[in-house]
Amino acid sequence: MGVLVATGAAYLCSGGAGPGTLAATSQQKVLLDGKPAMTIKDGAAFVNIMPCPSCVCPTHPAIAPVLSVTGVIVPQPCTPQVSGMWIEGQTKILAGGVPCLTSEAQTVCAFGGVISVADPGQKKVLR
Repeated sequence: MGVLVATGAAYLCSGGAGPGTLAATSQQKVLLDGKPAMTIKDGAAFVNIMPCPSCVCPTHPAIAPVLSVTGVIVPQPCTPQVSGMWIEGQTKILAGGVPCLTSEAQTVCAFGGVISVADPGQKKVLR
């Protein structure tokens, strides 16, 4: 099992340039290092998944036309388009009756990038 993910965690997108940040909004009572723990409900773009510095996915609507003409990918601002569902990365640990997210979690952007947790945002792990 991975480490629980807290607000302020960093993610990487396979189609992005640099890390983005994650924020919990589904609950505020279960804290990790003083920050709210994320749950599997925290999967909304621009709310829980903040844009990374730029996108290089060939299917991004701003990249595709330039790529088809020039054959060159020109990075564009990231506009995450996620389904709101995290794949894997669930645990039996609940926050408000909802499974907490772990560092093994991933979600997919409609433009082709896979979003995964790079830094869970908390360091203390109790066993």
